[in-house]
Amino acid sequence: MSTAPNFLTQTAIYSQGINFPENKLNDCIIDEQGHFWWYDATYPDNHFAPEHHVTGRLKIDKTGATNLDLDGLMPNADGSGEFFASVTDGQPPQAIQGILKVSGRHVLLLDAVRNGGTFHSARFSHAEYFATFSVVGNEPPPRRAKAFKFSEFDVALKGFEDWLDVGSIRVARTSRTLKLSNTRIPDLAYETSSGRLIFKHHLNDSRSGSPRPYEVALREYLSLQMRFKRGESAEAVLSELAVLQNLFIVLTDSDFPLPWPTVTLSRSRKKFTLYFRRLPGSDVPPKWRDCPVRFPQIKDSFGEMCSQWKAGLKEHGAGYFAFPSTKRKMDQYTENKFSNLTYGLESFHRSKIGSRPRDSGLQTKIDEILSQVGAKHRRWLQGALQFQGEPSLKERLIALFSMLPIEFDNSLLDDFAKRCADLRNDIAHFGGKRTRESCADFLIVVSRLIEALSVLYHMILLLDIGVSETLVRKWATTGHQSHVIKYRLIAAGLMKKDS
Repeated sequence: MSTAPNFLTQTAIYSQGINFPENKLNDCIIDEQGHFWWYDATYPDNHFAPEHHVTGRLKIDKTGATNLDLDGLMPNADGSGEFFASVTDGQPPQAIQGILKVSGRHVLLLDAVRNGGTFHSARFSHAEYFATFSVVGNEPPPRRAKAFKFSEFDVALKGFEDWLDVGSIRVARTSRTLKLSNTRIPDLAYETSSGRLIFKHHLNDSRSGSPRPYEVALREYLSLQMRFKRGESAEAVLSELAVLQNLFIVLTDSDFPLPWPTVTLSRSRKKFTLYFRRLPGSDVPPKWRDCPVRFPQIKDSFGEMCSQWKAGLKEHGAGYFAFPSTKRKMDQYTENKFSNLTYGLESFHRSKIGSRPRDSGLQTKIDEILSQVGAKHRRWLQGALQFQGEPSLKERLIALFSMLPIEFDNSLLDDFAKRCADLRNDIAHFGGKRTRESCADFLIVVSRLIEALSVLYHMILLLDIGVSETLVRKWATTGHQSHVIKYRLIAAGLMKKDS
């Protein structure tokens, strides 16, 4: 089992249709004692664990980080313990299986690595492990599987109701009766490059097993299911979730996290919740007034947008992922956020539009200069001059912003792009010293440029993934956020107050 990079997002827990409450005392998703053993250990079918197992405490915190503190040492095949942590240094990650004491849930740490512990000769020793991926479920995982592959995953889109425009519960009250009705929404399926993406409608109520016949609660929501074309690893599930999470950031202008996914084992109906380490997201669900576009407006082309976003990440790299990174719930220096925006825009221009070829006059000058330099230094000078004639950052910004469905005054656009380019160069080479010395309110100036760049960058990505110019123009000029957008562009000197 291999490790994977950290992923960014989530607070809700969803597994097999059951919401497991978080432990409010230590802020953990799971904090429970249990029995643990190596996954490849053999034991009779009528036993819940092998003879050589170890008790311990499993913690999965809100970031998805999994830590296992054992009350002893994990035994080897012959039942002996590993006394020193250095024995396991450099070894590949191993899977550790367990069963929890109170809930009875089964857990499997897919890629556990030794992460501490102590050895004592006069009292018991203990070992600590860390895992990047863990699965938790009500059923035990299959025994002796060579690799864990998943055929699909589901995420409940609770919190995204405003963006999805979900809400068909109707109440009809008379003097004698109260009638609730709901319209069933059919599944919406999209074919993507990774598999079939399906929106499913759910209506949950509290009648089942409820001891309170005088009280009922209803919850309507959609879930998103990805059915892979073939069984995929936990790393692949994480990759697809990252694609969806970043796409949702662009479409909702919010980093409200997708919940932990429920994964289905290939060639099996067994379902588990997959946990992995990630950065936290916003605690506030996206509101319909804040969304650049809502799902009903792009329902017909949502599958193509998912495929385009994934293809764009490969083609444009930083040109795509730099923008969502500035929207995440994390502290950043103002200069860093500004640099990320300009870096992403410059990268997007390079991969999308490219660099213009040198004109013949400039190429002639370069050739003449190189011909007059001795062979000893010619190769060095040729390398130093290879980027001469490429568009400057200012020219790249003007080219990108001129493509937007908004008309800018050419002189204001030229001045705005120049200020952005000058500030980026000042921050990159002098730490912003020159701008600070000439500007008493440096952070305010930079913040205004950031707000304008963020809006323009956002519009560029929306257009590139397939959102129509009409919807983008409406968001920026007549939508619920148009007054905010106009204020930001005016504050940055890109528009006039009377425009």
